[in-house]
Amino acid sequence: MSHSEDTNIIDLACKLIRIDAILGNLSRQDRIDAGIGSNKTVITIEEKHKLEHDKINLMKEYYSSIIELDRVCIKRTPDKFMSVNFLRNGLLNNIDIDEFFNDYKSEIFEYHQDDELLDRATFICNYYTLKPPYVSSDAKIPDNIRNIYHESRWCFVFCQYNASIVLSRTIIETVLQQKLKDERSIKDLIDVARDRNVITIGMRWKLNKVRLIANKILHKADVLTKKEALSTLDSVLEFIEEMYLN
Repeated sequence: MSHSEDTNIIDLACKLIRIDAILGNLSRQDRIDAGIGSNKTVITIEEKHKLEHDKINLMKEYYSSIIELDRVCIKRTPDKFMSVNFLRNGLLNNIDIDEFFNDYKSEIFEYHQDDELLDRATFICNYYTLKPPYVSSDAKIPDNIRNIYHESRWCFVFCQYNASIVLSRTIIETVLQQKLKDERSIKDLIDVARDRNVITIGMRWKLNKVRLIANKILHKADVLTKKEALSTLDSVLEFIEEMYLN
């Protein structure tokens, strides 16, 4: 993945600015700011029509390039930080994301329909793979725990399996800290919870398994699987129900 797609967008934007300048669509100050000069260019009707036609095609290419720009993968570039930062600012500062999405919604969906961003079949399959959790009607679950728990499950739906596992570990640690009023490590918390009969023997084994799986990500940057993420979520579901349903 290189920076060429980014520079292509900047080049297209510059071409559009130059055409607007020739067509007289820029103010005097905008022309000066763009380094074009303050004087307007005199052109024929035929030249005007050709430029307007060129502008339409460039606009299509410009917005297609923005839609297709990879915003996730690391890019390799020979440039240094200041040049890269200038490039980034040029890509982002002139786009109103909400307006851009509303104007090009169909094109965005069409482009991303069959790739990772909108692999709807996988997302739907993951969604219906999850079993719904239950808690007692009078259970008082802190907002932070509820929100992070929901987020861990949405991460699974959207195929972010490592994130789902790490958030699951966070849920276990936070719930036990609050239940036990103890700030020790998650390993110690699990042992203390069992010693105080807060969790069962079987649950201690499951929570330690989640802890060890999450450690592969946190300490070794391992990439884990959907199967491991689902197993983790199932264990945390049982944990949540053991804490707030029984």
